[in-house]
Amino acid sequence: MNRLNHLAARSCAILGLCAGLSCSSGGTTAERCDPDTFPGDSDCVDSAGVDAAKGDAWSSTSDPSRFAQDLNYQLDQLPMAGQSERVAWASTYWPTYEDSTNVRWQGANSLSPLEKYDAAFHSWDPMTVDGLHPMTSCGATYDASYYENLGPAAKWMTDNKGNGRMRNGRDDDGDMEVDECSGGDFDGVATWWGLCHAWVPASILEDEPLHPVTYGGQTFEVGDIHALLITAYDRTESIMLGGRCNEMITERPTNDDRTAIPEQCRDTNPGAFHVVVTNFLGLRHQAIAEDRTFDAQVWNQPFVGYEITMQEEIDLARANELLGMTGDTYAPNAAAKRFYEIKLTTDYITESYAPTEPTTPRIARYTQHDRYHYILELDQNGKILGGEWVEGSRFNHPDFLWLPIRAARYGANPNVNLDQVRMLRDLARRDDTGGGDATSETTTTETSVAIPDNDPAGATARLTYPDATTIGQVTATVKITHTYIGDLHVELRHGATSVVLMDHEGGSTDNIDKSFTVDDFAGQDASGEWTLFVSDNAGQDTGTIVHFAVSVTAGSAPIPPTAAGTSYENTSAVAIPDNTPAGVSLTVDVPAGTTVNNLAVDLDIAHTYIGDLTITLEHAGTVVTLSDRAGGSTDNLVTTYTPTDFDASDATGVWTLKVVDSAAQDEGTLNSVKLTFNR
Repeated sequence: MNRLNHLAARSCAILGLCAGLSCSSGGTTAERCDPDTFPGDSDCVDSAGVDAAKGDAWSSTSDPSRFAQDLNYQLDQLPMAGQSERVAWASTYWPTYEDSTNVRWQGANSLSPLEKYDAAFHSWDPMTVDGLHPMTSCGATYDASYYENLGPAAKWMTDNKGNGRMRNGRDDDGDMEVDECSGGDFDGVATWWGLCHAWVPASILEDEPLHPVTYGGQTFEVGDIHALLITAYDRTESIMLGGRCNEMITERPTNDDRTAIPEQCRDTNPGAFHVVVTNFLGLRHQAIAEDRTFDAQVWNQPFVGYEITMQEEIDLARANELLGMTGDTYAPNAAAKRFYEIKLTTDYITESYAPTEPTTPRIARYTQHDRYHYILELDQNGKILGGEWVEGSRFNHPDFLWLPIRAARYGANPNVNLDQVRMLRDLARRDDTGGGDATSETTTTETSVAIPDNDPAGATARLTYPDATTIGQVTATVKITHTYIGDLHVELRHGATSVVLMDHEGGSTDNIDKSFTVDDFAGQDASGEWTLFVSDNAGQDTGTIVHFAVSVTAGSAPIPPTAAGTSYENTSAVAIPDNTPAGVSLTVDVPAGTTVNNLAVDLDIAHTYIGDLTITLEHAGTVVTLSDRAGGSTDNLVTTYTPTDFDASDATGVWTLKVVDSAAQDEGTLNSVKLTFNR
């Protein structure tokens, strides 16, 4: 299975409006609605129907194992409260009718986040729209030439995800009116449409910028960088629990029969809800996402915590009473043998205005709560099998839960580069927040340098950095056209230091347009020649270096080198078995005469989702966990751990580094482990 099909089979991509949710494209209805390929696809709700017994014992679309294979289903082992370790940040949902992330949120005389991005990264001149007025509200006077002269990122966004349909001269909603603005009807654009589906995964997976940063002549406020991160997450690889309800429910049913609610709007089983919430927030301390409203409107929120305020075992009579039933049988789930009444309060992050300061230090003011009431259905041994919403929660519970994995490679604004946005965010998190530009930039000319085919001599692009600056970090921006980037080896060189930026990565993908931020030159003088070296190490496909730029963030003086210590390593790379508790190990044999002091464990793992991995180190009966499913969707783990549990002990003998992959689909290799003593 190729990588794209692999990802499609694993996850659903959340995209479109704040209401939008789809993960398929093209094909016949039958092809697009295959639940094994496109789980939870909203395009398929009506045509594919719903699973039998949705809302009772969970079905395939509401099975907690969709989130992970190793969840704990034993009620008595699940925490009564839990909280995400990472703090999700608040932001606006960048409403569509306001022109999404192309809105001039700081006033008519400021630039939008995407206008700033185009000026800094696409050589767009803001003077081309000087004096021109964008649409500030539906029906307001505006200059059409403003939109004609925008840069590529801003123009794509306004045309595709902004107010384009409110000013395009067409009847977009089929009501025989063109670009209408009456009664809140903005030619079919609802005021609740926006990018909440992109804000939620960005806020869960990405660190928040902490202060403004000036780059490429533009000052990016915290809100601007929020907008750029959210734009890059406009399509997200995600796993869904439950499907989207497409019914607009304007009135609560007059009776309490749950069947009065359309089945597609009650497919999130409370038993599955309980298992996912208590495992991810309670045991793993990992945030998830939710659509809080269970009808056609979609309001996605970061789901960051919970507390169970009631958990009492009840008898069959009480279970039936809560459901408005009587008798000596339990109709919803014949397999249920025990019952618990649960009341649970959630913590979720609500929207803010676009901020000029970070929201995470005061996240409590953006944290709100929902309260749910439900029955849990258990087997005789206390394992959760399903559940039923009761009382008000029958008509007020999450439509679906979802687990963001990473920003999707395709589907969002093609003119916004996530690596460049992350570079801005990283600069906006540094401590050196004094006045002036945060970076100083030097670029080459746009003269092309051809890369010789299948030639280790490669091609070289050079530039001269004029300023004598002590380096903190360096960002290299690289644009290479090539028809198979997996052929390429790319290095950044300065003085005696060489850093590999890419090494035969990307397979058959065309072209490289990325920014790489590295610390390897820290403490050196930035002045002088910088070199980008690119070699093509396979035949047939060819390419060209078309752009190379270096940006330097000032740092402190060089740090004295650390003592080398004594090292022992194992470089016998082994494949990590997928979703297998036995895992894989590498051993290191340390000879007699070494005492553990200042142990450093250098680890090199190639893996496409390091949050699947648990890593332990064992010696002489002592087992230390180095990482327990940390890192989320990040690719690869090349890092150093410094455990103190072995200090002052005898290092003699076999050390075992073990890696366990606890989730399906993503795979990898344990490349090497090195132990350094007395470092």
